[in-house]
Amino acid sequence: MLPPRAFTLVETLVVLAVTAAVLLLITMMSVSTNRRFRTAVAQRDATIVAERALDRIVREIRAAQTGADGSYPIRTASDRELIILSDVDGDRTAEWLRYALVAPTAREGGRLERSVAEPSGTPARYDPATATTTVLARGIRNEARPIFSYFGPDAARDPNSDPLPTPSRLSDTRHIRIELLVNLDPAATATTTVVSAATIRNLIH
Repeated sequence: MLPPRAFTLVETLVVLAVTAAVLLLITMMSVSTNRRFRTAVAQRDATIVAERALDRIVREIRAAQTGADGSYPIRTASDRELIILSDVDGDRTAEWLRYALVAPTAREGGRLERSVAEPSGTPARYDPATATTTVLARGIRNEARPIFSYFGPDAARDPNSDPLPTPSRLSDTRHIRIELLVNLDPAATATTTVVSAATIRNLIH
């Protein structure tokens, strides 16, 4: 009986090369899968944060009221910025409250920030320079799509009514729709849309 033939050097090198290629492929697939998983989890978490942000904004819009200085509940009503007066801490006095999309970039999207300033002095006044600012949500990519849309008193009866034009927003707004397009990494995940709406109770007659 012939003795078993040993591997030649060339055959050994081929086996090692194939094994290395297979291991490299497995490693690359594992890294890619882990990266996609982390991206998906981050997107899910960002969406949850955005939903919680909208819940908070809706509560505070509903509670908008006349300011401690006697001013109207709505101060600024633009597509990406809303400034209202609302009692956010339960002290029966309205605080100055600003929501705004800040620093949008193609890579990271924008931040939705919330700023709060207490009234001070006699007579009372609001100084935005004293406001405390926090980030409510990240990865906001509304681009040309408005974050805030404003509607008159008929919106509750007609859900298909058109948003108010800019000149009449301050005086005629009774309902506000908020829409956030969330995407931390557009190259890897689909954009999630989060929508809610609020009625300003103190302006409904």
